[in-house]
Amino acid sequence: MRCSKEDLSISLIVKNIWAIDSVDRVHELYLFVLDEAKKKDASAWNIHGIPKSYLQNGYCSAALKSYESFLIENSYEQRLFNIFDDYKGSEDELPNKLDVEFNPPRIFSRRLRSDARVGCYSFCQNSL
Repeated sequence: MRCSKEDLSISLIVKNIWAIDSVDRVHELYLFVLDEAKKKDASAWNIHGIPKSYLQNGYCSAALKSYESFLIENSYEQRLFNIFDDYKGSEDELPNKLDVEFNPPRIFSRRLRSDARVGCYSFCQNSL
């Protein structure tokens, strides 16, 4: 479910993207930015002193897409770290305990398949 533009604007009052740690929220913002980029000069996000190319040429949406990927990867890595940190058994059994399946959100899984079709390699191929 997508947020209204008012909801997204409220979240931006924080003016600190790093304060948003919800993958769903970042994805909603990403979709909102894509919509705003289509408006070109009519976008409310055309702010004096900030180059229009940041929004119109996809730099903002690319940054949000990368941040979304980071949040997903970081969540998985934290899960592995917690297993490692809490493990008290035999060293020989540790690799089996760390054999945890990577289950990204559905929207992200579709993007991984899409990226693979164009010859891109996903971060998760390197992090597993």
